[in-house]
Amino acid sequence: MAIDFYKYHALGNDYIVIDPNTSNFHLNQKAIQLICDRNFGIGSDGILYGPILKAEKIELKIFNPDGKVHMPGEKIDIEIKDDRIFMTGSVSAVAKGKFVEDFLRCF
Repeated sequence: MAIDFYKYHALGNDYIVIDPNTSNFHLNQKAIQLICDRNFGIGSDGILYGPILKAEKIELKIFNPDGKVHMPGEKIDIEIKDDRIFMTGSVSAVAKGKFVEDFLRCF
């Protein structure tokens, strides 16, 4: 099975981006571990899964290489109002804001 993905480098880390809107691939812990493995997979510090479109918000889930959600339940919510982007989430999630801005330029 082939899936479309992007791989970005930002803030000293590299992340794989998978868009659930264009892929029928469902992530599970074992799949995430294999994808992030630097010897047997693509290799990365994690997976950004999104954008997940919900009403007027865009959600982005962050998975660690061990297959777990980065800090359980952590995500970045992105809201666009009047052509401005607002991001909310935990401090560590929002620290990846530069990456998210680059990520949004893809859409």
